[in-house]
This record gives sequence, C-alpha cells and structure tokens, in this order.
Amino acid sequence: MLERILVAGWQLDCCGDAFAVDEVITWSTTAMLPEWSALYSEFGQPVVCAEEHHDDTSTTITGVIRAIHGVKWRYEEREQRVGGSTGRVLTPIPGTGTIFPCDAVSSSGDFADFLVDIETPE
Repeated sequence: MLERILVAGWQLDCCGDAFAVDEVITWSTTAMLPEWSALYSEFGQPVVCAEEHHDDTSTTITGVIRAIHGVKWRYEEREQRVGGSTGRVLTPIPGTGTIFPCDAVSSSGDFADFLVDIETPE
C-alpha cells in the first residue's frame, strides 16, 4: 500500500534525519490537522499523517520511500490564536502550492515541507 506522509521542513531542520528514495524508514507520526489535510489535498493523493518529533505520536510507520516531493508555497500574514495569545503568522495560501521531485533530502533548503510516498506492507 502506498501512503503519503507530510514531513514539515522545520521538523526536519530541528531534529530530523536525512532520507532518500528507496530507503527503508520507521517514523513516528501524528494525525493531520483538518486544515492541513485540506491544504495538501490539492496535490491529489491524501496525506494520511505527519512525521513528528516533538508532540505525542499516535503511531509509527515503517516502509520504503518510493517518492519525495518538495513543496513551496506563497504566504500571507494572518492573525492566529495559539493558547492564550494572538499573533500574526505567515500562513500558506491555498492553491499556490508547487511540488518538485527530490531524490534525497537532508534539510528543508528552499522547500517548506515534503510529501513522502511510502510503500508499506498491506
């Protein structure tokens, strides 16, 4: 079964490991927030979960990386409430995403995030 996983650029840069096509991986993951699922749905295949290094994880996924897509967005500044505070944050603009094929990734570089297609046992 082929599953698409989101790897956030900031997570990769903070504490992630390099990865490449045809590599076997085991990643801790968490469920996608509905707003992020909707944002990434424009790329066709649904994103089932996100790799996670900091929060509680709901599961792990093991499989072979079959494709990596670097994602770029245009951004707009929006007001957002986090906890008890409100602040201005840069947010991807829906419909402006572009994906680029990658063979290997060691840092986010020019990309915001990565969509990784992983083949898992059925």
